[in-house]
This record gives sequence, C-alpha cells and structure tokens, in this order.
Amino acid sequence: MRILYHLWMSPPCRKVRIVLCEKQLEFELRAENVLERRPEFLA
Repeated sequence: MRILYHLWMSPPCRKVRIVLCEKQLEFELRAENVLERRPEFLA
C-alpha cells in the first residue's frame, strides 16, 4: 500500500490525493509537519 506523507494545506499534496482517489489507488495518509525536520522522515 502506498503511504502519502502530506501537509493538509499543501496544493501539490492535494493534487496527489485527488489523482490517487480518481485512479482508485489504495493509499494511507500520514500528516507530516516538515517544519519539525525529523531525522526519521528526512532519511
């Protein structure tokens, strides 16, 4: 299953969510605060 790390207000993330839904592809949403710059996320 695809995992989409995203910000709710990000226009590019919104476009990706729309395309995934239109193509009926399974995905899991995980909200990520990129301002925190977590090492686990940046790796």
